[in-house]
Amino acid sequence: MKLALAAFLALSAAWSRPAAAEAPLVDDAVMRGPALPARLVPSPRSFWQVGLGVEHFGTGFEGGNYLGALALSYRYRSFAPNLLLLAKPSIGTGSYEESRFALGLGLRSYVRVLDVDVSYGVSMQGELRFEDHFWLLHATPLELGAVVYRRRTLDVELFVGVRGALSGHLIDSFLLDPNGFQNESAQAALSRATGSDRFHGFLRVVVSRRLD
Repeated sequence: MKLALAAFLALSAAWSRPAAAEAPLVDDAVMRGPALPARLVPSPRSFWQVGLGVEHFGTGFEGGNYLGALALSYRYRSFAPNLLLLAKPSIGTGSYEESRFALGLGLRSYVRVLDVDVSYGVSMQGELRFEDHFWLLHATPLELGAVVYRRRTLDVELFVGVRGALSGHLIDSFLLDPNGFQNESAQAALSRATGSDRFHGFLRVVVSRRLD
């Protein structure tokens, strides 16, 4: 009898062991099923954005009008204070005398139109033009933008607007620009840039990454 009972228990254990091994493990802490599409996931109310781009601005000055752009903004709800660095460094020469640099601070307001983020912004820029031998102070009363492409944390924004020179001065320093000191042709170009030729349009494309 004892031998029969031991055999029965051994067979029972052997029968139940594969069934236990094949039973799926269920973790109640894991949510199963499809995730929500990205368009239904609410965006964070505040985040940083950093981007790189290119801008075409102005006509009639020596040298090209294409400048590289480095953009930094902080989006809080529908408002976005922003900083913009524009540069056309002199590449392939041993001198800085053909470079242009601009630094600006601005504020944008975003609104959603037909499922697209559209913005209106204003800003102020200071620009140093070694190639034209003067510096300028700009105001941007109109900047319209739109997010033309978005994928996860990547945005492609297109901006168009008008920028005007408020004031300027020759770079009267031999250390910075030997050709700018009391240069008659540079003074004539500066007079045009702050007078009859002060307003110009611009077009800028920026590819930015959202930092949540």
